[in-house]
Amino acid sequence: MLLTLRAALVATFLAMVPGLLDGSETPKAVVVRVAGVGLLAAALSNPPALRRLRLQPLDLAVAAWLVAELVTTVFSRAPWLSVFGELQQHEGLLTSISLAGIYLAARLALRDAGDVQAVLDTLLLGAGVASVYAFLQAAGLDPVPWSHAANFGGAARPFATFGHPNLLGIVGSAAFAIALGRALEPRSPRWPYAVAALAFAAVTAITLSRGAWLGMGAGAGVALMLAWRARGGALRTPMWIVLGLAAALLLFAVLGGANPIAVRLREIVSPGAGTGRTRVEIWRTALAAWRARPWIGNGPDTLAMLFTLYQTPEYWRYEWLGLAGHAHDIYLHVLATRGVLGLAAGAACAATLAMAARASWNDGAGSRGRVPAILAGVAALAVAGGFGALGIAGALCLTLLAAMTVTLASPAPRPAAAPPPKKKRAVPSPVPDPRARRAALVGALGALAIAIPMAREMQMSHEVSVAYGWVSLGQPASDPAAQALYAEMIGRCRRVLHHAPWDDNAPAVLAEATLRSSFGAPDPRALLAEAESSARDAVHRVPLRSANHRRLALVLSQASQLVDPHRLPEADAEFARAMDLAPQDALVLVEWTRSRLATGRPREALVLAERAVRLYPESGLALGALGEARLAVADTLGARAALERAAASDQGTNPAAQQRAADLLGSLTGRR
Repeated sequence: MLLTLRAALVATFLAMVPGLLDGSETPKAVVVRVAGVGLLAAALSNPPALRRLRLQPLDLAVAAWLVAELVTTVFSRAPWLSVFGELQQHEGLLTSISLAGIYLAARLALRDAGDVQAVLDTLLLGAGVASVYAFLQAAGLDPVPWSHAANFGGAARPFATFGHPNLLGIVGSAAFAIALGRALEPRSPRWPYAVAALAFAAVTAITLSRGAWLGMGAGAGVALMLAWRARGGALRTPMWIVLGLAAALLLFAVLGGANPIAVRLREIVSPGAGTGRTRVEIWRTALAAWRARPWIGNGPDTLAMLFTLYQTPEYWRYEWLGLAGHAHDIYLHVLATRGVLGLAAGAACAATLAMAARASWNDGAGSRGRVPAILAGVAALAVAGGFGALGIAGALCLTLLAAMTVTLASPAPRPAAAPPPKKKRAVPSPVPDPRARRAALVGALGALAIAIPMAREMQMSHEVSVAYGWVSLGQPASDPAAQALYAEMIGRCRRVLHHAPWDDNAPAVLAEATLRSSFGAPDPRALLAEAESSARDAVHRVPLRSANHRRLALVLSQASQLVDPHRLPEADAEFARAMDLAPQDALVLVEWTRSRLATGRPREALVLAERAVRLYPESGLALGALGEARLAVADTLGARAALERAAASDQGTNPAAQQRAADLLGSLTGRR
């Protein structure tokens, strides 16, 4: 079981599969779920081992957290989504159960400080390999052509195998804190851990993740303080090396002028500047979502679905068309998705973890030496998590660190060694324990049971990712070559439509592909019918997602223009429903405006366009729609003014919208 835990830890850190909707979190979730469910099944099928386990307060708190997850899932605003999680994030009940299985397996497998040291070193090994990849990315030597890479000030932010620099920063800060704690242990090989701490500090620095930097500082503070207390006020060379490097990095950042590290450091003390403004608006949105259902929250992994319902208009003024799936603060995120019940369960886990840490510290030299590294890692994750998501890997680290703390607080006695024989004789081979073999078999079957649907989900994610990547280019469907590609993308989505029946990505992309393909088809009836069926399927799967109703409205609007004019009220009803779920969404207003223009209702279209401009006065997209609506009601002067601003604006727009405004403006000039 210990070997399985260590293998799962490394595999989670390194798992990535390019070509998925999320090539990092999805494979990591697969590893955690397969390992967690398998280990949970194996543990529960071995009652004697469970009876030998000495129950601790943290064990009860973890059980309470799992009960809170179950309750909030049952009463979720999207229960199936809360069970399996969003495809790009995989937070949900199934992941929580898997992490609980890993916690229980760690409680059974970790027996003393030696086992704890082995898992800590495994964590550092996995983080070290990922860090090497991050350094290669920073040097421009990444062999994988990623399509979505984060940048800041023209500098690429490495993300290694974690999909986003912030998630790499979370793990890097924890690894730095753990390595520093290990370097400060009285009887450890200090120099290798000191060098590792320097490397992790460097990789965390180049992620440009401010939350990770704060977490790294918190972890270093805890490690140094506890090591100082453990040594009676005497610390040696490794501490000064690490502190010297930290001071050098800080001096470089402060004196570096416009370099990205200096800019990001200044943003820490100026949260209203740069991307800090968007984070504040995300926090406000999460608090609004919590106030709607304060006691049990909206349900695990529902924030992305409900974000548009509570989003502030200021958020889009800072980050046009942004959509946050996480509150960028694990505590606010728990409030929004699990409510006071979840926060109370989390607080119970934190309190009992502190109790276990105190017991470990008081146990004496046998356990005390490992405590600084573990608590430093916990502190880094706790602080960094206050400014971002932990991700699958960060959650796994926290789970294992918690189990290690309890192990040190109550180490299991190892069986006494048998006395040596008085004379040489044949030693019989140990008889395998049938209960252990049965538990291993049950665990393997449990892992297989979850691995099969996870494999189907990954296949679906790949096919939908390919289809979405091509359809989002918006190629004109009138070209025969484009029609052939649309047909291929439609076929990809059809093949995997029912691979994950709880998820709305496949029907949504299928609806998008068939709708776009219908624009150039000689007879669009069949394609529009399939687009409507797919869009309704997406609405049925996740009815509270505004984008699903918006997509269905576009399909019905197109059908009313090409097939049946009587479908127009249905289209308006779906546009209205989309606006109910996203009252600050100017994109829905603009598309609704154009739908009304295309169906001969310019006065009604003008009302919507004016509403969009009131929300986002500088948006080129909204101004362009206003210009079109004014032109349709023969307000030439008003149309010209709006179109001039739309063509010149580079905020809240895109090149296609700017070109459209410029073309309309040119046609007005030609009329003079």
